Amino acid sequence: MVQETIAKAKRAAIRRQWDEADNYLRAALLQANADTLKELGELMELLATDCQSLQLDDLMVWATEWVVQLQPQRVGAYLRLGLHYARHGQYQTGLEWLKRGLEMVEAGGPDEMLLQRTYRRLLRRSNPY
Repeated sequence: MVQETIAKAKRAAIRRQWDEADNYLRAALLQANADTLKELGELMELLATDCQSLQLDDLMVWATEWVVQLQPQRVGAYLRLGLHYARHGQYQTGLEWLKRGLEMVEAGGPDEMLLQRTYRRLLRRSNPY
């Protein structure tokens, strides 16, 4: 049942019917257990990665924001969103996503260093003076 709901959410998102897609995913969350939540997060991560490869930016952003909601410890989601917004000249939004990621990672770990390095790089780009 959850898989069917997720498939409906993907179809709605492909049609850019974001509210409908969100409603399907919320319905899936109501039916989900811990294993299903993990699987849902992984499926959304896969969808986001595929959409990024296909340059389907709006669909990638939607899927990645769901990854952040479902599995907030996934550093790659924050990096993907931060870099996406920076590539589109929205440095402040990109920096905000990276800050959120920094709040979710273990201090002193490799994930924190990666996010910090990316944050500093974007900060220099956004303010070249």
